[in-house]
Amino acid sequence: MAITVISVNDAPTGTNATITVTEDGSRSFAAADFGFADASDSPANALSAVIITTLPLAGTLTLSGTAVTAGQSIAVASLGNLVYAPAANGNGTGYASFGIQATDGEDWSNGALLSFNVAAVNDAPTLLAVPDQTLPEGNTFRVTLAGSDVDGAVLRYVLDQAPVGASIDASSGVISWLATDGPLLAPFAAHVEDAQGAASAAVQFVVSVSNVAPVLTVGAVGAAQVYVGDTLALSLAASDAGSDSISQWRIDWGDGTQSTVPGSATQASHVYAAALSGARIQVSAVDEDGVWAAPVLVRNILARVVTPPPQPEQEDEKEHEKEREDERDEEREQERDKEREKERDREEGREGRGHDSELHQPRGFGDNGMPRYSTRFDDNRRDDFVHMVDQSQNRPE
Repeated sequence: MAITVISVNDAPTGTNATITVTEDGSRSFAAADFGFADASDSPANALSAVIITTLPLAGTLTLSGTAVTAGQSIAVASLGNLVYAPAANGNGTGYASFGIQATDGEDWSNGALLSFNVAAVNDAPTLLAVPDQTLPEGNTFRVTLAGSDVDGAVLRYVLDQAPVGASIDASSGVISWLATDGPLLAPFAAHVEDAQGAASAAVQFVVSVSNVAPVLTVGAVGAAQVYVGDTLALSLAASDAGSDSISQWRIDWGDGTQSTVPGSATQASHVYAAALSGARIQVSAVDEDGVWAAPVLVRNILARVVTPPPQPEQEDEKEHEKEREDERDEEREQERDKEREKERDREEGREGRGHDSELHQPRGFGDNGMPRYSTRFDDNRRDDFVHMVDQSQNRPE
């Protein structure tokens, strides 16, 4: 009796496998990656498809760019489109795994795990962008660069491009620069690197420096009143926030006259030829960036009052008037001498005639300076008084 053994299909087997992937890299698959074997069949059957039984907990698993779902069957012809990628900057042994089952077209293998080790690589540091900046001349520009490294490496900051005088602190990333003059566009470029030499992309920005007008100080020197023919002097001074210097002073004196002096001058002066009310004096300074006006000074130019010299006719008249006054004084003195002489004569007459005190004592003097006597006499003395008066009047002078 003959026995015929009929061949049946035996289920394939699956084994665990481990694949190494580079950090920030990815891995596509082939049939050999899934640990498929069909040793029990002769001839052995080939892998027909795989089922993804569980998904990885870290990273992504996609088929032709579409995320795979648990239980999804993938034909062997499509395994080249199956891709696993660890998360960005993820690394480590036993980083992730997913479950699989394989089939020979009839039976399914036992379950197996496909695991991933992700090999770490040095990551270049990154540097945040810096916006363009503006500031006035004479000020210091400062900015702090912000770099980072996922590997936690010590960073060093490098200045690739900058104007003369700029500096950077390699450890803190602080950039400093004194903007001495404007207007100016100053380009900067910098990067950050780690100890292994991995460098970030360079960041670039521009600092716009604006010009600042000089401060002009102009004042009048000397007396507050200005007269025609006098010299009006102005004091000139300037200060600039940047490095600009005054090359020339220009003065409009307000009377149609303009003058210039070198920028190093500290004074300017002018003589006004005519009186002028409210002369507007405009002073301007010239430097590398333009012409700058100081506040207007206003001054009244006064006419000088001149006393004319005395004329000859006036001098003669004054002299004649003085002579006449002297003559009058002499005449009055002569009159007074005569009166004094008469008075002495009267006194002598009274003494000689023995008149009592009432007769020769004057009561006072009149407006003309003559002595005034009392006329109150008794009848016995009247004749003597009349005789005395007649005698004084007839006496030669």
